[in-house]
Amino acid sequence: MYDQDVIERVRAANPIEEVVSQYTPLKNGKGVCPFHDDHDPSFSVSVRKQIGKCFVCMDRAVDVFGFIMMMEKVTFPEAVRILADKKAIKLQELTEEQKKALEKQKRQREILRATAGFYHKQLLEVLDSHAADDDSAKAIEYIQKKGFDKEVILKFKLGMARREGLCDYLIKEGFSETDGIESGVLSAYQGKVREFYEVAIVFPIMVRGEVVSFTGRMLADDAVSKFKHLKGEISYLYNEDVLRDADEVMLCEGPVDTITAEQYGFTAVGILGSQAFKESYLAKFRNVSEVYSCLDADAAGTEGTKKLNDMFFGDIKVIKLPEGMDLNDYFNS
Repeated sequence: MYDQDVIERVRAANPIEEVVSQYTPLKNGKGVCPFHDDHDPSFSVSVRKQIGKCFVCMDRAVDVFGFIMMMEKVTFPEAVRILADKKAIKLQELTEEQKKALEKQKRQREILRATAGFYHKQLLEVLDSHAADDDSAKAIEYIQKKGFDKEVILKFKLGMARREGLCDYLIKEGFSETDGIESGVLSAYQGKVREFYEVAIVFPIMVRGEVVSFTGRMLADDAVSKFKHLKGEISYLYNEDVLRDADEVMLCEGPVDTITAEQYGFTAVGILGSQAFKESYLAKFRNVSEVYSCLDADAAGTEGTKKLNDMFFGDIKVIKLPEGMDLNDYFNS
């Protein structure tokens, strides 16, 4: 286990085109694939994106660490060490305290993954059975109103939360109430353990395919707010994995508009609130050629668009929606 800053140093010191060239010659970014019996150059390297992919034998692109893992048949830490040794970068193992913190984070991620699976299965069952209870009816009505088809529900692993059920499920899966509270999916209130999301459509936030957080659209009549984010600092964009491979991307407001854009064939990511874009997010767009802003056509969206334009130094294209509409409204109107 190594510190993330050191891992990024190793990555920066080992351009993927340089590393791949040590195993197979490249010409104009293409070479014979080292992973199968290849006679025509089918392995392609993108210097700008720092990824490589064989369009015959690979489902998705890999970064330099992924390439070494496949080439040398090693684990991720071993791949980091191999590349560090190539550039004489000294690796420092994590302290015991850092290891404990990492193990705790791993445990919490396992709970988030289990929670996402529970909510996702629950929504699919409700949609398939057309259940008639009040909570189910609210979920079905919301999904139909937004126009989400089965394909995007499966792709984005949308889920449904009832007022109860998750706590018992997590305990059955070997987690404790304390685990659930520390991960944020459960909460302690007046001496009782309750679910953080009660009667909601839940949107898992995933990075590199791993659930790292949630945001939810609350559906109960007594809900204090419409959207509720898992507690803690928001440091991710919704659907940000697409930024690894996308040349053009639409920057939307929230998960609903992001899913809508994707359903209609656009590559999209979402910010969790019109004013929620952070300067630290800019690095996530380093591989993207064109960014299109498409925030809600209201006062907050207008201010958010101005903020985005400033942060991208004017290098952003703005899509203007009809007054008072969001992207989901527009496509469903």
